[in-house]
Amino acid sequence: MPRAFSDRERKLIRDQLRQAGHQAFAAYGLRRTSVDELVHAVGISKGAFYLFYDSKEALLLDLLERFEAEFQKRVLEAVLRPDCTPRQSLRELLHAGLAARTSEPLLQRISSAEFEMLLRRVPAERAAALRQADVVSARRFLDYWQKRGAHMPFDAEELTGVLRAVILAGLREAEIGPAVYPRVFELLIDAVAQHLMPASIEEPDHVIDEPNHVE
Repeated sequence: MPRAFSDRERKLIRDQLRQAGHQAFAAYGLRRTSVDELVHAVGISKGAFYLFYDSKEALLLDLLERFEAEFQKRVLEAVLRPDCTPRQSLRELLHAGLAARTSEPLLQRISSAEFEMLLRRVPAERAAALRQADVVSARRFLDYWQKRGAHMPFDAEELTGVLRAVILAGLREAEIGPAVYPRVFELLIDAVAQHLMPASIEEPDHVIDEPNHVE
């Protein structure tokens, strides 16, 4: 039976498991990562692992939830600013969304099949929340500009679909061609931003003064 850990030890071990999990999942994916490898990296017993996580899937879910929470805080706070127009804000959101996903090895390594497998093996309510994380971000984006008087002719689900499509296109640099990719991607973002944010909504009817932060 694993021994009891102090609160300080529990925090340290959980942080170490997250670090080991991030490295292993980013290198090998979900299927090829084992609990044995994780506990060996941290220096705890297999029984002790289950004091912290029910499974390796639970550890991966924790990592993905933390990424999404950090993304919402860091990216949305960066793009939702009163000194931006809605169109500028959307362009920055598209750039930030692609940058966040191409710079995170964990997201690059976990395949769609593994992601779906993960969602089948974790509590349904947490799986649903992770599926809806992008929609939540889109809703917060829309709420911010609607409160400032901009009229958005689309909803959060539609904006989420557009964001995902742009990000998927942005991940196809090799197919597009490295030489023209930067210009093509800028043209794509410009076209999306101008279509979703026409001149008629670039200048809000009225602006609600509020602190420069995302609620």
